Amino acid sequence: MNLRHLEVLRAVVRCGGVSDAARLLGVSQPAVSKALRECQEELGVQLFERRAGRLSLRPEAKPLVDTVERIFFDVERVRLLAQEIREPTTSRLRIGAIPTMTMTVLPPAIAEFRRRFPDARLEIHALPTREIVDGVAIGTLDLGIAYEARDHPALEMIPLGDAEVLCAMRRDHPLARKAAVSPTDLEQVPLVSFHLGEPISLTIIEGFRAAGARFAPQMLVSHSYIACALAERGAGVALVGPFLVASGTFRELVTRPFRPVLHLSPRIFHGRERRPTLAAAAMIDEVRLVVARQIAGRP
Repeated sequence: MNLRHLEVLRAVVRCGGVSDAARLLGVSQPAVSKALRECQEELGVQLFERRAGRLSLRPEAKPLVDTVERIFFDVERVRLLAQEIREPTTSRLRIGAIPTMTMTVLPPAIAEFRRRFPDARLEIHALPTREIVDGVAIGTLDLGIAYEARDHPALEMIPLGDAEVLCAMRRDHPLARKAAVSPTDLEQVPLVSFHLGEPISLTIIEGFRAAGARFAPQMLVSHSYIACALAERGAGVALVGPFLVASGTFRELVTRPFRPVLHLSPRIFHGRERRPTLAAAAMIDEVRLVVARQIAGRP
């Protein structure tokens, strides 16, 4: 069996018939019929049954066709990788980042990156931390950016600086008059925090526990944007990282330091066994510069 046999099989599955598959491939109908027959004979199984005049894939053959699709996906990856070797400035870069980073860190970093690599193809995915780590580890993502991503044997972790949890509130909120906000200050106000599955949530819970304060948020969210929007509307006070606030998106929002200090460790990472391409290395540099500015409170 060769790649052409698999290409014919894939076309027949997609088109539901030999005639349409032949038109899709730009060959004659007898050529498709012959290739399909050879494919099934070599496999030793009947893959299709005829229903209402169309070829229908037998249910038990679906896993085989799914594998064929993955083969063609890998073939396309080989083609793209070869193009990246020939033309490094037109390479493809797949980045996974937590939603906050896709909204705050990546836009200015990409703007600078594209001045150096105007022909590069970028794929940006806003994902939970666990999916980012898994994607970079197995190679479906080239770079990952997240808070508190734990060390992983397959990943090379690059620290992006030391950020702190901030307390965000409306300008006219009583807590805005304080120089810093403590866990006990937040026991009597509606608190916005993160779902327990988010790494930043564990950091906040540990801070409350260390201070002997009760952690009882009235609102749990999965995204810093939601937390900031709620705080700006006066629905509560939010504990967030510095990046979204530094972007200037929320004009009526102010922040105060949270004490005791709760450290956040934003990281960018790539596969340990895959040396970053020229484009990936440039993106890492741009992300580090943007993060440094935003941690310092500059957009």
